[in-house]
Amino acid sequence: MDDYSGMIINDFQILRKVRIGSNNQWLYETKCLVCGYKWISTINHIKRYNHSRIPHRHGVQIDPNYFIGKQFGNWYIDSFYGYTNKNGRRRQLFNVICSCGIKRVMPINNIQRSTNKTHRHPVCTGNWPSRKLRNKFFSMIGRCYRKSDSHYESYGGRGIKICDEWLKNHQSFIDWVYKSGYRDGLTIDRIDANGNYCPENCRWLTMLENTKWMRKSHRITVDGITDTAQGWAFRLGHSKDYIRKKLIKYGMQYTIDLIKSIMRQRSMD
Repeated sequence: MDDYSGMIINDFQILRKVRIGSNNQWLYETKCLVCGYKWISTINHIKRYNHSRIPHRHGVQIDPNYFIGKQFGNWYIDSFYGYTNKNGRRRQLFNVICSCGIKRVMPINNIQRSTNKTHRHPVCTGNWPSRKLRNKFFSMIGRCYRKSDSHYESYGGRGIKICDEWLKNHQSFIDWVYKSGYRDGLTIDRIDANGNYCPENCRWLTMLENTKWMRKSHRITVDGITDTAQGWAFRLGHSKDYIRKKLIKYGMQYTIDLIKSIMRQRSMD
């Protein structure tokens, strides 16, 4: 069997053979060249680890310069910030920069754990004016491209897409928002129900206005006035589902007669 004593692998120097472990593999005493920490492990474990991943003993000082300039997922470590004590443990803090430009101070453990995860701060590749607007945009992406989305069949399943201008550059969508009269409480609506999400085909409507243009909305015409079931309910002063429930249970003609009857009663009052 090969003797790895004296070799340097990754961030470690193998000092000597210690004994044969329970799996019939030699255990080696190993020293971390970065912080000086010594530990005992098999050669396979030593090859898989580096300084940032070994189980350092509590109280061992790790040189912070080792991490400066390294990239972990979306986070680039810019400089060393200092130390903090949490639950009696001394942790290193670093100034980090996200791939979208956001700067933060984070402990090294959190930085390393985010290697294969998407960071979840409110702003990502765009200066979103509010979290609500950001959620609207990513909900729009889900409806068009995520098959597990509950609304995919009505959007992505019908071939509805988002224009490349918005999809590849979120800032262009934000610029359009500022110019299109957006305010809290409005929802994005496509003028052409079969068209894509793009500046030429989108507008902002209230939820009530939006329901009038939905493909599944029931439109009822009474005395030359056409509105949705919800719209008629608001016109008549009832709850939003009142007319819709009557329409489903009794049919269109009964609902029209009901609306006329309520309108006559209101005109007499």
